[in-house]
Formats: sequence, C-alpha cells, structure tokens
Amino acid sequence: MVVLLLALVVAGRSVDWFVDALWFQELGALQVWTTGIRQTALVSTFAFLVAFAVLGLAVLRVVRGGPALRFGRDGEVRIVPADRRFRPVILAAVAVVALLFAADLGAHWLELRLAFERVPFGVREPIFGRDAADYVFVLPAAVRCVNWLLALVVLALGSTGALEALF
Repeated sequence: MVVLLLALVVAGRSVDWFVDALWFQELGALQVWTTGIRQTALVSTFAFLVAFAVLGLAVLRVVRGGPALRFGRDGEVRIVPADRRFRPVILAAVAVVALLFAADLGAHWLELRLAFERVPFGVREPIFGRDAADYVFVLPAAVRCVNWLLALVVLALGSTGALEALF
C-alpha cells in the first residue's frame, strides 16, 4: 500500500514537471525552469548535509555515550552499557528531519539567489551608509538563514536532551 501511494505521488509530480518543462520550452524559457530546479537541488542538498551533520552529531553523541546508570524498582543502581541497537533507527529519524529542513530552505532558493546576485541600487541610507539593495535582498535571506539555523540548533538541543533522558 505504501509503495502504491509512493508511486502515485512520484507519478503525479513527474507529470507536473513534464508539463512545466513543455510549457517553458514553448515559451522559449526552458533555461529559467532548469535554473529553478538546479538551485532548489543545490540549496536543498546543502541544507540536508548541514542539518544531518548537526542533528546526527548531536544525537549520536548521546547514543555513543558510555555506560548509563539505571535505577531499579528496589532502589538498586546498576551500570549498564549504552544500547546501540537504536542507532540505525535514530539515524533514519535524523535523515527524515534533515529532509524536512532541506525542503524548507530549498523552497526559498530564489531569496538566497537574489542575495548572492544583488545589484546595487546606487542609493545609500544615511545611518549605516549601506546600499539600499542590502536591505531589499540580503536582509531577508540573512533572516531566513538565521531562523533556519536557530530552529536546527533548538531541535538538536531538544532531541539531545530527550535522548539523554531515555539513554
């Protein structure tokens, strides 16, 4: 059932891409469409690698930890080795969360591209002496990246704390 659902989603998305490619080709702007696809893939791949590295290192630090103290019902304290059976499951969960983070940042590829390819307006604002293009193009991309990184760090700390309590 899951395979059928996945096949339907992939088939639907493939048809959408095919129709979009035909439409952009008919307009003579196929390069515009392929630029969007390439930039989305590039930003998403970078975001996935960063998110997977941050979350994976944070979570594996807990799982890889040394022996843990376990308290029995009768008040007995035992030292037990850390359980490594959960490592593949935890890494799979980290990969899924990293994919969600990648999809979020990849959806805003144009905002990031505009920040890197900005053209000065030639108008300087009086307080900081920066070009107005910095506030139009760079500031929104910087805010997006800072918020993305903040969410990633908060999730890494929260998941590390939760796993520390479990292991």
